[in-house]
Amino acid sequence: MPESEQSDERLAKEAQVIQSAGSTSTARTLSHITFYILATPAIRERLQNELRNIMVGWPDKYPSWVELERLDYLQAVLKEGLR
Repeated sequence: MPESEQSDERLAKEAQVIQSAGSTSTARTLSHITFYILATPAIRERLQNELRNIMVGWPDKYPSWVELERLDYLQAVLKEGLR
């Protein structure tokens, strides 16, 4: 790194970026996705409609990963949340 970019302020900002990049966890990402699903009625209703048929029999029967992967809107919501 050039000497001109080695100021205390610049190095402190770099340290913050490294620290925050390592602290964002899967749990935090999933909590953000959940928040936006619950806070947006149109998203929540569309997910409920898509999940309605596959969740028949729950809690005695759980959908398989393959079944869940076939749900286009669920996949889109998760991918957008991870983006």
